[in-house]
Amino acid sequence: MNKWKIDGKIQYFDDNGNVYRIDNDLVPDNEYQINGYVYQTDNMGRVSSVGGLLRMKDRNDRLTIKDSITDIGKGDQKEGDDRGHLIGDQFDGSNGLENMIPEDPVVNRVDFKNFENDLAKQVKDGKEVIVNIDIVYEGDSRRPTDIVVTYSVNGEMNFRIFPNNQEE
Repeated sequence: MNKWKIDGKIQYFDDNGNVYRIDNDLVPDNEYQINGYVYQTDNMGRVSSVGGLLRMKDRNDRLTIKDSITDIGKGDQKEGDDRGHLIGDQFDGSNGLENMIPEDPVVNRVDFKNFENDLAKQVKDGKEVIVNIDIVYEGDSRRPTDIVVTYSVNGEMNFRIFPNNQEE
């Protein structure tokens, strides 16, 4: 992932050399590829989906998240929200706002983490795991209401819905 300052704005380029982010905003109605995963943004520049073949990262360290919760949530985050990875760090998911959502801490640290760990076990066991994650928003909010994951393990399709609120 490269970035350049052009006309006073920092532009970020994806795996294919296309601009996907300008300063702290994702390009609206755009498809981009980061670390082999394909992302789609909606007309507001929110990540609307991401998908790809999961693989374990080839490093042991965990990358520091580059962007603040304010940059990710744009004021719509709830107090205490985590900066939740859509594609987990263990799968070489990006550590920037292009792969982050404001996420309920219980959902992020318990529900989604346990789900990711189950998928990681499948990948480590040599199974082919493909995910497609759809992010559901209400109105113009930058904080998702739900995270819908459709996934296959060696061709067997499954899905999970994660409400982005521990009370639901």
